[in-house]
Amino acid sequence: MRQYRIASGKASLVVTGDLEALARDIVDRTAKAFVDAVAPIADEVAASASARWYTEVGRKTGKSGRWATAITLRPDSVSVGVQSLDDRKVGTKGALVAFMVHRAGVLSLRPKYVTQGEWWQAKKAGLPIGRTGTPGGSNWLVYEHNPDAKDGKVLMPELVRKPFRRQVKNIGKQLGPILTDMVRRAVA
Repeated sequence: MRQYRIASGKASLVVTGDLEALARDIVDRTAKAFVDAVAPIADEVAASASARWYTEVGRKTGKSGRWATAITLRPDSVSVGVQSLDDRKVGTKGALVAFMVHRAGVLSLRPKYVTQGEWWQAKKAGLPIGRTGTPGGSNWLVYEHNPDAKDGKVLMPELVRKPFRRQVKNIGKQLGPILTDMVRRAVA
């Protein structure tokens, strides 16, 4: 015999028959209403993050800045979110690359190729210098202050998580009555 269990904390209730059909209908309707209300927000945040991603970073691969809405339906829950389309992983724990991308920090430097004479002048002045192993051309580097330096924050929370949570919180007060109305219609 198939049972439908409704649980809340330590308490649970098992329903069958017509009551089970009603409970399943209520869950399905409220899940659909939730997705209908939150999915447009996720779409907007994903589009905004994709548009702003490469204006915030120096190195651009074209892979980590693609975001899309993710809707996950499970028997016991529904979730709507924004996820990266980049599946590359980095590090020993296998963190996704998109979660590691950050803006240039306040003290960040960038290399500038110079002539050998300019390199020696920079060395005498005490500026950070370096050389590359690139054959041919200029391999003399002077590190200068990065004009794109910002706060060094990781982009994913700044462009995806915080805006999504802020907008969902804003519609939270509207979502409660919508879900309540869906339940009332299912019961009536």
